[in-house]
Amino acid sequence: MYPSAAEIYQLLGKAVVVQQSRPDAAVVPILVCRRAHPTTFWMAGQLGFVVIPMYRQFLGPHVEELKYLEVRNEVHFHDLTLGNGPGLRVSDRLKGAVRNKSIEFAQTWQRTVSDTRISATLLQLSRTTDRRDHAAWAEMVKELVVDNGWGDGWPVG
Repeated sequence: MYPSAAEIYQLLGKAVVVQQSRPDAAVVPILVCRRAHPTTFWMAGQLGFVVIPMYRQFLGPHVEELKYLEVRNEVHFHDLTLGNGPGLRVSDRLKGAVRNKSIEFAQTWQRTVSDTRISATLLQLSRTTDRRDHAAWAEMVKELVVDNGWGDGWPVG
């Protein structure tokens, strides 16, 4: 998942609403995805959310193995897995790094939402469906982070 992915902004838009409705709450947005580009982790660190890649795509336990193997081999989804997710990697991250740094993540997220320009832009991004508008709003979030001195930004496009 790249920093331009709409799913990221859907999560962040919802997290803005939660944080604004409970300003004193320790909110930590967590994105669990199949894979994430390194720049998505940079973005997460600067905005205050967590990315947990599963490195697997679970199909569920009720798929016939022959059909599973056919799909896996035809489309070269080598991370396609029979069974229920998430894997141990996700639960380990939640029990370890996320738990140990949850206060830090929450403080960074509160700082992000307290900037009305960023929170308004994240809300707009969570609702937009036009690709050009989406790209422009995503670039604006990055520029605001850089302008605030919170980091060097991340490639958006």
